[in-house]
Amino acid sequence: WLDARRADAAARLALAPLPSADEEVWRYSPIDALDLAAFGPVVAPDLDPDRDRALADALVPDRAALVVVVDGHVATVELADRSAGAGVAVGRATEVATGEAVLGAGAGLDDHFGLLNDAHAPDPVVVDVPRGVALDAPIVVVHRTRSEGALALPRLAVRLGDGAQATVVDGATSMRVSAPA
Repeated sequence: WLDARRADAAARLALAPLPSADEEVWRYSPIDALDLAAFGPVVAPDLDPDRDRALADALVPDRAALVVVVDGHVATVELADRSAGAGVAVGRATEVATGEAVLGAGAGLDDHFGLLNDAHAPDPVVVDVPRGVALDAPIVVVHRTRSEGALALPRLAVRLGDGAQATVVDGATSMRVSAPA
């Protein structure tokens, strides 16, 4: 299902115009100077989730779940027993039973960048909290861009069932990587 979704988005992306400063939403940005060709997907990211887990432990030690995403690829997924027992699902869209429905519920993907993300996000992350479940600790998602020139395209889709309550902390960081001299 994800491959079919990506193929459809890629076909629509091929027809979507690049944004320009002529559009009101981009009027005050240097969008015309953006060279998307300078960025590429990361095929083999440096997956060392312990670095990001330590940061999450320091910032949010008590959590319902943790997902670490490096250069768009899921490095680790941890779901607290109490969350799993309540039916909470967190992880790669392709590995969560409700992944297709949750990812498909996302709106606003018809512009160039939305279609780019939909067509090429390596590992979309899904958070699904069932009806009536109230989490007493946050779900933490850490998106880390490590590779220089990376087109990481992180994607997070969250669905809360009727009467569900959850806090999702979605953080993005980057670290410039240079070759040794």
